[in-house]
Amino acid sequence: MDFTYKNGCALALTMFFLLSCTNSDIYSKNEMWKIAVAQEPNIVLLLPKDLNSGVKCRDYGAGCIGGVRVRLRKVDLTLVEFETKEHAKNVAARINQYYVRNWVFDNAMKEPVLEHFIKKTYNAQRGLPLKKRGN
Repeated sequence: MDFTYKNGCALALTMFFLLSCTNSDIYSKNEMWKIAVAQEPNIVLLLPKDLNSGVKCRDYGAGCIGGVRVRLRKVDLTLVEFETKEHAKNVAARINQYYVRNWVFDNAMKEPVLEHFIKKTYNAQRGLPLKKRGN
């Protein structure tokens, strides 16, 4: 009986770690919001004015699931969710913006408040490396 108990615990622990590691490249909408609010309690979710406004996946391409807009210290930021980290990374590179896991932060470049927030809060990365000056 002790042997079965140990095997059961080992199996349960293995399944837990496999499942928890499987989605390490994905943030849910809920996780993104919780992280944002923990860092910046005054962040505001901006609702679309009507069904035809808001974030449109056709503007971002393959793998886009949807997006939201938020306001942070009077500056708007668009967060776009993708199916995979690779989709997000490719789109971030194409539009020269930041990404973290399966999300792209649009309209953040050259907005110091937004760049500081997404780097500090999410450890967001640039889609394109900085161009070297000189030669």
